[in-house]
Amino acid sequence: MRLRDLEAQSVLRTGERHGAFVVYRDPSQVDDGFLSALLPDPDRLFEAGQAIQSPWQSAATDKTIVEIRGKSYFLKRYNCLGSRYRLKSIVRTSRALKSWWAGWKFLELGLPTPRPVACLEERRFRLLGRSYILFDYWGDSWSLLDLWSELSDVQRAQLLSVLGKELGKMHRQGVLHGDSNWRNILVSRVGTDVKISLIDLDGSRFLRKLSRERAMRDLAHFLRDLSRSGAPDELRAHFIDCWLKASGF
Repeated sequence: MRLRDLEAQSVLRTGERHGAFVVYRDPSQVDDGFLSALLPDPDRLFEAGQAIQSPWQSAATDKTIVEIRGKSYFLKRYNCLGSRYRLKSIVRTSRALKSWWAGWKFLELGLPTPRPVACLEERRFRLLGRSYILFDYWGDSWSLLDLWSELSDVQRAQLLSVLGKELGKMHRQGVLHGDSNWRNILVSRVGTDVKISLIDLDGSRFLRKLSRERAMRDLAHFLRDLSRSGAPDELRAHFIDCWLKASGF
C-alpha cells in the first residue's frame, strides 16, 4: 500500500489531545467510536486481550491480541520505567511513536509490515508515561525463529529467496531496520506464495544513501540467527546472492 494523499499523511503525523493521551490514528479505520474502545484507559482493553508470552519477555514492553468491533488487532504497550525515563522523554519521541512513523514510511516505500492503526502517548506536562501502538493482526503467521525448524530444505531456500529480495529492496531504498533478528520477521502463506512482514521498527532509520558496509551491519542479527539455525553455507550464499541482486550493491 502506498500513501499518495498528502492530506492523509498529515493526519497520520498529527497528534490529537484526548485527556491524558496524545493520539495518532489512521482516519480510514479509527473514528471516535473506535477510539472509545481504547480511551480513557487503554489498559482496560489491554488486560481483556490475549497476552502474548515469549522467552524474551521484557519489563519494557507487553503485547496482547485484542478485539475491537469483531476484528482482531495486535496491541503493544511500552511501559513507564521510572522518573529518569519520564525526564528523558521530554526531548525524546516514544518508541511507540517511532514505530508508528516508521510503519507508515515502510508502507509508503512498499516494504512489508503490518498496517499501524493507532498510537497513543500518555503525556502529562510533556512527561511520558505509558505508550501504545495498535496494528492490524496477522493471523496464521509465525516468527521466522519459530517456523524455521518446521520447514523442508526446499521451503527454506524458497523463504530465503523472498527474504533476500525484501531486505535487499529495503536497503536499496536507504532503510535500516535496526534489529533484523528472526523474532522480528513474521512469515505466512497466501496460497502457494510465502509472505513476510517486518516488525519492531522503532529502531529503523531512513537515509538518503546507504553503503554496502552499513547495510551488511544491519543484516548482522539476521545472519547470526541463520548461522545458529545450522543452515549450510549453500543456503547462506543463496540468501546473500538474492539480497545483493535486490539491493543493487
